[in-house]
Amino acid sequence: MTDRANDPWISIVTVVKDDPVGFSRTYLSLCGQSVQDFEWIVIDSSDEPLEKPENAVYTWVEPKGIYSAMNLGIKHSTGKFVYFLNAGDTFAAPNSLAEVFPILTDECDVLVGEVLFVNARGKEIAPSPLNLEEEARRYFASGRFPPHQGLITRRNSLTGLGGFDTEYKVCADFELFLRLSQTANVCSTPIVMARFYAGGKSSQSWFLAQREFHRARMRQLGLSFPEKAHALSLECLELLKQTLAHLTRRA
Repeated sequence: MTDRANDPWISIVTVVKDDPVGFSRTYLSLCGQSVQDFEWIVIDSSDEPLEKPENAVYTWVEPKGIYSAMNLGIKHSTGKFVYFLNAGDTFAAPNSLAEVFPILTDECDVLVGEVLFVNARGKEIAPSPLNLEEEARRYFASGRFPPHQGLITRRNSLTGLGGFDTEYKVCADFELFLRLSQTANVCSTPIVMARFYAGGKSSQSWFLAQREFHRARMRQLGLSFPEKAHALSLECLELLKQTLAHLTRRA
């Protein structure tokens, strides 16, 4: 892991709160990368602060929510690009960083990659490839968007937009992606970048997430009245489908 003075090409931000086991998993994943030219930023809000990891830029802060901590990670970053790999999440493979390095050209402000989801039983689930153009045509009404584990973003783009809007409690990453998609050059890759272990706040607060998805879309997409009506009809259909799926799983 590079020293701050070496001007890293990417800053990897890890936010952790009371999850030493998950944090260790993420740490081992970083250590196993074939490319080590990165800066590691750790923002810890645990009740019992972690021991400072070797070669990390470590900060303990009072817990004010995950997005506040992620914003602090952006503030401390010095790399050209920023990537969030929070406690518990891991790279998909030892060469994950090496694979995306040549794609991050001057023409790319936001790189969207694929993410594997790991459910509570440890089963890996590979979602169908994300078609950003199709999702945009449907106003992202399906609720599908690149999670932060699948986004590498130019740091200047993040700071220029002010980072994550902490008004959103579970979907600030979606809202920020919408803003980025309006102003930044977005490129995509089929490379699987990370594993995301399900069970976080957004997956536990699915109804609140739907409300925040809607609010973000209405604010950021600049829709006309007919487009808003169409988007709302699509959202209602998706909400009905997800509600039925949620009730079926509970049954």
